[in-house]
Amino acid sequence: MFVMKYPIQTKYVTPRTKRRTGIPMKRIGFIVAHETVNPGSTTLANIRYYQNTCDSMSASAHTFIDGTGVWECIPATTGKQEKAWHVLYEIPRNNQWFNGDANDIAFGVELCYGEYRKNGVIRHKRF
Repeated sequence: MFVMKYPIQTKYVTPRTKRRTGIPMKRIGFIVAHETVNPGSTTLANIRYYQNTCDSMSASAHTFIDGTGVWECIPATTGKQEKAWHVLYEIPRNNQWFNGDANDIAFGVELCYGEYRKNGVIRHKRF
């Protein structure tokens, strides 16, 4: 049986903005995971940045994860699924492999490691 270590919490970015257009996703076909690579980075700091710059750019992700929790800022698993803008459009390989553009069908996750090594454990092994 699968037991989640952290519940998915929500702190949605304002809708109908560049970061959160509100365009529906038809399905989730795969996951795209990136690393923020910001020293001291946290889920809530990144979501706060998204909110403070919600009309500045289109780049976004659905969910941020750090060592303390999982937060969704654009609905994908906690509400009606909406597109996030986390990869380049019209990449032929994505279209062939997954039958659609990644922004249209991928769940976008950002991993916020904060520091390379904590308590002797290299960051990618903490997750």
